[in-house]
Amino acid sequence: MISILVAHDLLSRLSHMWGYVSLGLTSIVAEEAAPVLAGFAAHQGHMHAGRALVACAVGSWVADVALYGVGLTRAAATVSRWRWLAAPTERLLAAVHRHPWRASLVTRFAYGARLVLPITCGAARVRSGTYLLGSFTSAFVWSALFTALGWIFGRTAVELIGHIHRHEDLIAIALVVAVSIGVWVITKRNEKRVAEEIGGGADDDGRSLASTSAPHPDPDTPESR
Repeated sequence: MISILVAHDLLSRLSHMWGYVSLGLTSIVAEEAAPVLAGFAAHQGHMHAGRALVACAVGSWVADVALYGVGLTRAAATVSRWRWLAAPTERLLAAVHRHPWRASLVTRFAYGARLVLPITCGAARVRSGTYLLGSFTSAFVWSALFTALGWIFGRTAVELIGHIHRHEDLIAIALVVAVSIGVWVITKRNEKRVAEEIGGGADDDGRSLASTSAPHPDPDTPESR
């Protein structure tokens, strides 16, 4: 009897944990919709806000690290295979070379270049320590911001509507659609401005994918001064 209860408790814990693992994986594809929806679910008592925040941060960070690895090891081959990556990658290279720490720190907020920027950081041979720390900070802040946004939305909905449990599904769908449209609009407007926002992207310093081979000093850190 005790063994049955222990097994049931273990399965319950594993099932609960799998929900956060699924959330982390979903954040790779759903982007902002995942932490916003998680924050809303946490407010409604369906999830733990802190665990949801960490799940979304880790999931998105792992994806950004994987893309960095692609740029570090197979940048030229990747760009050759998917030609549409060539122009934005070349456009970002100069800015990443000048400000590797800043580029790493904005990976989650580089709307219009969130796929390309991690690859470019790898192609530019940004030091792994710089990129891992910067991109993790970016993922954590990003997840915290949008999880909090979802929580605030849930609280506001309760204050305006009252009990919303009967309408949770419809509200969640509307929230995801609204966030997705907002991110799409911002992404489209920002596609060609990411290099300038990172800094120094407007001028070409002559670097290309073929010329990126060794780590470069980071002008944003004290060691390079």
